[in-house]
Amino acid sequence: MKKKIRALPFSIQKRCQIKEGEPLPLKIAVAVVVVVVVVVVVVVVVVVVVVVVVVIVVVVVVVEVIVVVVVVVVVVVVVVVVVVDVVVAAVVLVVVVDVVVAAVILVVVVDVVVAAVVLVVVVVVVVVVIELAAAAVGQRISRGKVFAKLLKLCSFHCEIKTSSVGNDVTGHLVRSALSSLANLGMP
Repeated sequence: MKKKIRALPFSIQKRCQIKEGEPLPLKIAVAVVVVVVVVVVVVVVVVVVVVVVVVIVVVVVVVEVIVVVVVVVVVVVVVVVVVVDVVVAAVVLVVVVDVVVAAVILVVVVDVVVAAVVLVVVVVVVVVVIELAAAAVGQRISRGKVFAKLLKLCSFHCEIKTSSVGNDVTGHLVRSALSSLANLGMP
């Protein structure tokens, strides 16, 4: 038996006729299903949007971390290059200092050798001059006496200065040689 809903207008009453014991009409079920599907779709869309946003944030964070790591690596490489440059400069400086010290030592040794050669030449010249002078005046002086006297004079009068061998040493040696002629007992 069909029952009519009297409170509703006639057209709606005609559409919503429900038999006793029958399930809900198909349209209501479809409407409920549509609402459920729409809610599920909305939830899925919201979840997808949230997942996309989270993925974008993670990608941005990873990119920033990669950029920071690259910057740190570049800074470390620059620092290593600077340290290597400083070490190389220090090694070059040490080598240059060693070369300069070796050159100075060589100059000092050359000065000493030149001073010794000048001293020997002056002593030989003085000995020859003394012997010639002694032979000219008729006296004979032994070479031992001459060398002893010259060594004694040189130890008191000759200063060998390695910084200026040319002037000071030569001057002292010449003055010593000339003054030795008067100190050897010659008339």
